[in-house]
Amino acid sequence: MLIDCADEHFGETAYVGRFTGDDAKAAVPPSSEKAAPAFEICDRKAADFLITDWRDLRIDLKLIVPTVADWKGGARWFRRDLVTVDPLPEGVPVV
Repeated sequence: MLIDCADEHFGETAYVGRFTGDDAKAAVPPSSEKAAPAFEICDRKAADFLITDWRDLRIDLKLIVPTVADWKGGARWFRRDLVTVDPLPEGVPVV
């Protein structure tokens, strides 16, 4: 479902990339450890997209890869979703 940027929303796909080389030739999508290069790309792209480091905001970066079934069907994409993090409860000091 598409949501207008002016409407309230809690997450956004902000970058889509493609696995290449040995990663793309694998029989299954890369595990979290093996997807580190994709996460690094997403990390840099998030800073470009937000014009600041996402870690400075109440945002988390989620790296999404295809399911095994989609991978076997030829999907080689990865995407970076930026999602809002729940605010701290009132009265909790921020150190």
